[in-house]
Amino acid sequence: MNSNMSSKNKKKGFTLVEIMAAMAIFLILSLSIGNLLTSSAKIENKSNNRLENINYVKAVMDIFDVKRGDGTDNETISNDRFNYFLNNGVVTISFDNMDELEKKILGTYTGTDGTTYSAIIKVSNKESNIYKVEATVKDNEKGNEVDKKIYISR
Repeated sequence: MNSNMSSKNKKKGFTLVEIMAAMAIFLILSLSIGNLLTSSAKIENKSNNRLENINYVKAVMDIFDVKRGDGTDNETISNDRFNYFLNNGVVTISFDNMDELEKKILGTYTGTDGTTYSAIIKVSNKESNIYKVEATVKDNEKGNEVDKKIYISR
């Protein structure tokens, strides 16, 4: 009878050691996934900032690019404004958004200077009617920068 009683008193379930081991595994997995998500978010933020700078530098190049016109419409830089960049060596433009950047390059902006970004533009003459346009756009708050250069015929 004693043997029947002892088998009835055994309870089914997990031991304390098994529960602690399962909690430790769960904690390790949770921390690993948390670190992975944090790293992914940082990389995505860095990529988005770089992409934004690339878009700004591309906008600079599009304004100077001869394929958009010959300086006689409002989408490209006028001949006078182009000569301003050519004759002044390196020109730095501070801006906060795309519209402000384009208007400052075209010489039509009348507001206050932005502070978030800087565009450093240099135009030099390589041969007759062949010009090199170099632009660097820098995010002043995050320190990221992107460089690009093109050769144009004008």
